[in-house]
Amino acid sequence: MTTHADSAELAERPLVAVYRGALMHYNEVYVRTEVESLSRYRSFYVGVRRVGEVQLPPERTLTLREQYTPIDRLLDPIVTRIGWRMEATGGLTTLGHSLALGSVVGRASQYAFQVHGVSPTLVRKLRALEPAVLHAYTGVSGAHALPLARRLHIPLVVTFNGYDSTATDEEMQQDVQYGRVFLHRRDAMKREVQLIITVSDFLRRKLVERGWPPEKITVLHSGIDTDLFTPKGAAPLAARAPIVFFAGRLIEKKGAAYLLLAMREVQNRIPNAELVIAGAGPLMAALQNQASELGLRVHFIGRATPEAIRACMTQAQVYCMPSVTASTGDSEGLPNALIEAMGAGLPVVASTSAGIPEAVIDGNTGFLVPERDVAALAARLIALLQDASLCEKMGAASRQRILTQFNVRTQVAQLEDLYDNVRHGYGTAGRRR
Repeated sequence: MTTHADSAELAERPLVAVYRGALMHYNEVYVRTEVESLSRYRSFYVGVRRVGEVQLPPERTLTLREQYTPIDRLLDPIVTRIGWRMEATGGLTTLGHSLALGSVVGRASQYAFQVHGVSPTLVRKLRALEPAVLHAYTGVSGAHALPLARRLHIPLVVTFNGYDSTATDEEMQQDVQYGRVFLHRRDAMKREVQLIITVSDFLRRKLVERGWPPEKITVLHSGIDTDLFTPKGAAPLAARAPIVFFAGRLIEKKGAAYLLLAMREVQNRIPNAELVIAGAGPLMAALQNQASELGLRVHFIGRATPEAIRACMTQAQVYCMPSVTASTGDSEGLPNALIEAMGAGLPVVASTSAGIPEAVIDGNTGFLVPERDVAALAARLIALLQDASLCEKMGAASRQRILTQFNVRTQVAQLEDLYDNVRHGYGTAGRRR
C-alpha cells in the first residue's frame, strides 16, 4: 500500500514523458520494463493512439486518439498520402482543417500532429504534467515528438533500436505516415535532440555514418528483469527435450527462413528434435508453407504473451536467433528476446548480424555463425543438442553475462544518470519539474 509520505515523495520526483506513437505493440514490452523500473523519476506514457497489446497504467497514459478502429487503420495512410500530395502542390498547410468533421476528426488530428507537429490539446495536457524530459522510443517517434519538446521547452531524448538506424531513405520514403516524417525532420533532429541512445554499438556506428553527431550518441544496452527471465525452478537443460526455440516478428531480418533450412539437417541427425517458433508477421504463411514442404516438425505458436515466451524458454534446450540484413537495409539493434533467452539460462546459436555479438560471446555463451550460413547454423545447433554438458556450461555462462551486463536495474540506473545530465545541459538543473 502506498502511504501519504510515499505519494508525496513520488510527486517530488522529476517526470519523464515517454513518447511512442502507438501505445503499445506486443513486441515492445521491453519499453514498459525499462520505464517501470525507474526509481528516481516518475513516468507518464504519451502517444497518438492506444493499441493495447501491452498493458499500461491508464492513470499514467495520455493519447491523442482514444478510439482506433479497423477502418481507421485502413484510412489513415490514405489521408496522410493525400496530405503529402497537397503539400507538394502548395495546397493546405494543415490538412486537418479541411478534414475536421464528424468521423474523420481523429484522423485529422493525427495528421495535423504527426505531419505538421500541431496539437494544442496534446501540448496543453502535457504542459499540465510539467515533464522534465521527453523520451521518444524509436527515431520515427523522435521525429513526431520533436515539436512537442520545442513547445514544452524541455530536452528530447531519442532511443534508436534498429530499423530507423539502418533502413534506406528509399525505404523510409515509402512509409507515408512515419518514415517520410522522419526524413523531413531528420536534420532538425540532428541539431535539436539533446541525447541519442542506441541499444548497440553497431547502431551507433550506423548513425555516425549517416551524419548524426557522435558527441550526442550514447550506447546503452537494454536490460531485462532477471527475476522473471531465470532458469530457477525449471528442469536442467540436460533433462529437457531437444527443442530449439525462436521468438520474434516474422519479418525478413529475423532470418527464420534460414533456421527452417538448418532444421532439416538437424532433424535428419536428431530425429526427435523440434523447433518452436513464437511470433507473428507478414511472413507467417510463407514460413508455414516452407516448413511443410521441408517436412519439418515445427510448432508455430503465433503471437505469444510474455508469460508464454518465458514458459517456452523453460522447456527449450537451445535458443536460435539467425538474423540477417534485410533487402531494405533493415538490421537488428540487439534483439531483446535474445537477451531474455540468455537470462533464462539458454545457450544461444545466433548470426553475427548487427549488434548480436555484443551480447553473445562465441564459444562461451553460445555460438555465432555468418548470416545466411545454413550449414554452420545446423552444425552448431547439432553440437549443442548432442552435448548436454556443453549446453549446461554455455547456458550458465549466458545467465551470468546477463546478470552482470544486461540487468534492467543497473541499465536503468545509467539511464536516469543520462536524464540528469541532459536536464543539466539544457539549463533545467535546480528547477522543480
